[in-house]
Amino acid sequence: MISRTIGFVAILVAVASGVSAQTHPCDQPPPTSTTIGSGAPHKVQWCSRQSDLIEALVVYVDGTPFDLLPVTAKTAPSATGDVLYESPGFLQVARGSHVLILAVYNRNQLTGVLQLGVPSLPFPFAAVDDTPLPTAPAIKGVIR
Repeated sequence: MISRTIGFVAILVAVASGVSAQTHPCDQPPPTSTTIGSGAPHKVQWCSRQSDLIEALVVYVDGTPFDLLPVTAKTAPSATGDVLYESPGFLQVARGSHVLILAVYNRNQLTGVLQLGVPSLPFPFAAVDDTPLPTAPAIKGVIR
């Protein structure tokens, strides 16, 4: 019985240390590009300081702005104070190469007016068909 209890406690400690060792998404290096499925709505995720009190997002795809979008905090702040935010599923583009730029809004505490922050660096991404065309068949001959 004692060995079972010790084994159970050892498993709990191992699981707890594995959970606490997970890196916050905002502490990981961001990808330099990504590929998404064309024609399907996607969400945008990014990290901003919790102290920025983000309220809204504007997204530019290939220089064209999308309407002001609400934001959702997806994580608690990291040790450095960054929060992972997410947009609603709106990003839907045709097949090809694209560039994404984000800018976020917060509210001026004195005037109550939304104010636009500095835009992100450009983020290249590609959109491909969810079901690609079949490859060419490999003919093995003609038989009788």
